[in-house]
Amino acid sequence: MLRCPMSKNIYYIGSWNLENEMHGEGTFVNTNTHETFQGTWRHGKPHKGTMRYDNGETFEGTLVDYKRSGVGTYYYANGDHYTGKWLGNVRHGNGTFKAVTGLTIHEVYEHGVRTNVTGVEGQMDVNVALTRSEYDLFDEHPDEPDPKRFKYG
Repeated sequence: MLRCPMSKNIYYIGSWNLENEMHGEGTFVNTNTHETFQGTWRHGKPHKGTMRYDNGETFEGTLVDYKRSGVGTYYYANGDHYTGKWLGNVRHGNGTFKAVTGLTIHEVYEHGVRTNVTGVEGQMDVNVALTRSEYDLFDEHPDEPDPKRFKYG
């Protein structure tokens, strides 16, 4: 493992390949934004692991070209989470949204647009749903951070 500072407040600790790219297991830290990625790197790009954002939210899963792709779980700061398939940084395919209130929504997305709700478990307080976007059945969390912010240089 090698710690390599990229600037005063940005560094990478981990493995490198012969092309001088982050490759293998490693951790990227940006102390300016308080964001990190810990996991597997492929040819200088994060591939699979845990990305922690400055807003307290976390994504665990696979990234392709700095975008959420494949299967992963997005944890919101309020405790809600979404587990499912992603493509190009948006939900795509089957997934499940679970709220801290006990509400569970099984849903299908196509390129970020919900196309079907296949099941709902638990109850939702209608008054909360009208005032908090994270419980809105049509747009749970529209402001998920963009993982491309981890790109340096």
